[in-house]
Amino acid sequence: MIGAGGGRSSLAEMFVTYFSTALGLTIVLAGQSILARQHLAVSLGEPGVTRAVIGSALYLVVAGLIGLGLGTLLYAAILLSLAAIRMRRGDV
Repeated sequence: MIGAGGGRSSLAEMFVTYFSTALGLTIVLAGQSILARQHLAVSLGEPGVTRAVIGSALYLVVAGLIGLGLGTLLYAAILLSLAAIRMRRGDV
């Protein structure tokens, strides 16, 4: 039962990767427009900008996968404790 969600984790990973990359790019573009008003324009070609966008995407992917893993562990623990309660009461 625990290993049944293998496909879901890869689908979630793919979704989080695309979403976090788009979010990082949106934040950079919003920052560009804010900085351009103050004549401090920064382009995507500047050193470190691409690395920051990719780094933020990877950070969000790892955070999402950790959350998915913790949720799976919590779900398994709840199922096991419910099964133990049912066995103790004799509802098997």
